[in-house]
Amino acid sequence: MMTTRKETFRETVTFIKQWARNPFQMGSIIPSSRALANLISRCAMDGLSDDCMVLELGSGTGRFTQGLLDAGLSPERLIAMELDPTLISFLKNRFPSLQIIQGNAAFLTDFLPKEMIGRIGVIVSGLPMLSLSAIVQEKILQSCLDILHPCGSLLQITYSPFSSISAERYGMRKIHMGRSWSNIPPANLWRYTRQGEE
Repeated sequence: MMTTRKETFRETVTFIKQWARNPFQMGSIIPSSRALANLISRCAMDGLSDDCMVLELGSGTGRFTQGLLDAGLSPERLIAMELDPTLISFLKNRFPSLQIIQGNAAFLTDFLPKEMIGRIGVIVSGLPMLSLSAIVQEKILQSCLDILHPCGSLLQITYSPFSSISAERYGMRKIHMGRSWSNIPPANLWRYTRQGEE
């Protein structure tokens, strides 16, 4: 589904307003580029089992959400999670058929339907890990591991040229999946899996 200029303008304005209210929660001043959304979508869909779901953390205004749907992921297999109530309202208006949850990523087992735990094949995270304390980051990563499929993976965006997660500390392995120079600022995508998993 193509996004109109009017929808893109509305998305950008909403994003900037929320960034002005809480810049550390948003991480970036404008929505991510479509090139980055395409990179994430390709990596998320690659090898995703038919019986697994995708969970998006920090969905914002839905740039990655739309990219995943455009890449062929059915709405029934995608869960969007966002903390900000204004962005939750925006997402529900933009994606009325999608399961959208307002909640904290550090407590995923409390918010996800019980039948989804262990069925999440990919977590797409737009959370600003570098601006979070070590304690909060650890809670989020442990929360992700608690709900992931045994062979699942975490896709994390960072604006640093280096990994924003100390993979070894959490018993994970990391792979750099690509970089989007057209994003403002340029963004890197990393895949994290449990040790021994591809």
